[in-house]
Amino acid sequence: MTCSTSCSGLHVSSAIGWGQLRHSHRGLAAAVAARPRRRLRLPTLAGPAPADEPLQPGEGGSDLLVPQPKKPSKLEPSFWLSREDALEAQLKALQHNDFPAHDSGIEALYRFAAFDPFARTSYFGVNLDLGQFERFRRIFYTPYYVTLLNLSAWEVTSSLEVSERLWVARVHVQNSYRKEERDYQFTMERRLGGRYDGVWYCAKLLAEGCTAQSLYGVI
Repeated sequence: MTCSTSCSGLHVSSAIGWGQLRHSHRGLAAAVAARPRRRLRLPTLAGPAPADEPLQPGEGGSDLLVPQPKKPSKLEPSFWLSREDALEAQLKALQHNDFPAHDSGIEALYRFAAFDPFARTSYFGVNLDLGQFERFRRIFYTPYYVTLLNLSAWEVTSSLEVSERLWVARVHVQNSYRKEERDYQFTMERRLGGRYDGVWYCAKLLAEGCTAQSLYGVI
């Protein structure tokens, strides 16, 4: 009799305890659901990230930053250079052709050259195979192009905007060391489509008086 009474008492107390536990769980779930949603804002260029704020209706992911192109670490075509800047960069590279290394100025022009290295090109006004840099470099040591190497001064005497993507500039170059002067024509072309869309390259570099016979056999 004593055992049955204690067992039934244990059963009743256990039932009351589980009922209270279920009631507390329902109350906690309701409290969590009633709290406003929060989000963590990403840091912006204006300063550190602000404190957490409730998410307002209709807000989206407008806090994400749009990636910007990085400035190049070496002299090469980039989104930061206009057509005039790209032309000036090439002339300055030729003016300091042997800095920081021998023929580094010619290397810069090779990076600016807008031709397919796997096809023949008329970059110098003559249909040549310039896929290898050594062939491109030899042209600058011919009598008509050597004036560009370590030049002393230059002046853009005229220019023509053929289209939004094509600009031609006539440049007068002086080389006091060689005691030479010569005119050159740079044709700047703006790339359309692809990864480098909008970047200015050099499509042609022509020397005044240079003919096909002057370049054939050099490379």
